Amino acid sequence: MVLRELANENKELLQILMVAAGAALILSDWITENYYLLEYLFVILLFGLVHEAWSNFQTDDVNHEFIDIFGGDSRVMKQVALLILIGSSVFISLELQRFIESVVGPLSVIQILGLIIVLSRAYVNVYDAKDITALLDGRTDTYATYTAGLSAFLTSWKIRSQYPVQSNTHNVITIGLSILVTGVLFYYYDFSEYMPQLSDSNS
Repeated sequence: MVLRELANENKELLQILMVAAGAALILSDWITENYYLLEYLFVILLFGLVHEAWSNFQTDDVNHEFIDIFGGDSRVMKQVALLILIGSSVFISLELQRFIESVVGPLSVIQILGLIIVLSRAYVNVYDAKDITALLDGRTDTYATYTAGLSAFLTSWKIRSQYPVQSNTHNVITIGLSILVTGVLFYYYDFSEYMPQLSDSNS
């Protein structure tokens, strides 16, 4: 009877716990079984994301002017200019990864996925609103996404000395905890009202 009353009083919290446990068990098995393939694919995806973001900081007119000025009348030199533009985004991606790894060590699959989750949401927010302040737009799902990605990144970093990053235990703990923290903060307590907001739009 007491357990039933507690369950009814904390129904939302129990739902969050069940989602966290279920997702952790399913996703961790998948990640563990395909670890090195996912590592390869996620790195490519991260590079592609940084390339897309970097490309959007440069307008088509700027790119065309650079190619025309650098290349002149030579198509070979214009080809070189194009490769320089593409290479700049690859360089930035590599430097970003190198900087992060200099601080936290080699990135695990979960950490790379966490970065992809955070950066892709930040990019979509800014792209959709055409405004850099949309990075922090006051929306619950924005902060929940950021929290999930950052929680996964930090949890993986903190427990990697006890549990190898390729192990199922590492992935279960990381995924489960990140979903649990996110769910409790933003869907149980609605902590988003205390978060900083730069954009006026929260719709």
